[in-house]
Parts: sequence; C-alpha cells; structure tokens
Amino acid sequence: MPDTPGTPDLPAPTGDAEPGHAERLALKRLVKEAVAEALEEQRAYFQELLAETLEELALAEAMREVEAVQRVRPPQSFRQVEGKA
Repeated sequence: MPDTPGTPDLPAPTGDAEPGHAERLALKRLVKEAVAEALEEQRAYFQELLAETLEELALAEAMREVEAVQRVRPPQSFRQVEGKA
C-alpha cells in the first residue's frame, strides 16, 4: 500500500504482541497529534477562555470573602442602637 501524505506508518503486528496493540498505539498517537494541532490552531481562543475562567474564579472568591466579612460585621442599625454610630 503506498504511503499517503498525512497518514502515519502503522507498525507491523508482531507475533508476541497482543492483537490490536499496535493499532491502539497508532490511534493513541493520532489522537495526541490531533489534540495538539487543535490546541495550537486555537491557541488565542484557549488563552482567552482560560483567562476568563480564572477571572470568574477570582471574582467568585472575592464575593465569598465580602459575604464572610459582612456576616461578621454588625449592620449599621445595630451600631446606632448601641450608641456607637
């Protein structure tokens, strides 16, 4: 069978290897190459997606911290009643 551009050479099966082992290895290599290529082609998109995700996580953490402080600090109306306003 002639080699075609863009297709990897599949190793010939050996008698001592389990059936399908070489094909699984070739498929695994193809999947890795495809994922790497997709990530490279869409690098800017993935960078933006990661940056937005990190920003959302930081915002959520900041909101949790504000809520925690507000729960500890008594409301202004309590301070007025106690004469501390």
